[in-house]
Amino acid sequence: MSDPAAGWSSVVVLGRARVLDSPAERDAALELLRRHPVFGASPRLRDAALLARAVVVRIDPDEITGRTTAPV
Repeated sequence: MSDPAAGWSSVVVLGRARVLDSPAERDAALELLRRHPVFGASPRLRDAALLARAVVVRIDPDEITGRTTAPV
């Protein structure tokens, strides 16, 4: 299965955003980012002190548009 984020140069998401206040929801969202092949490589996702101060926001999209990169 291909990565649905691959090939996009920019994306605009319109919808409702909410801060994840529940520690369980917040931890689950951060774990999803850690598993992502691109975002998961970021050392920031392994910095416990930085993550303790991070605000995690969920966006429930109403509309998503974007531009694809030119094929190589």
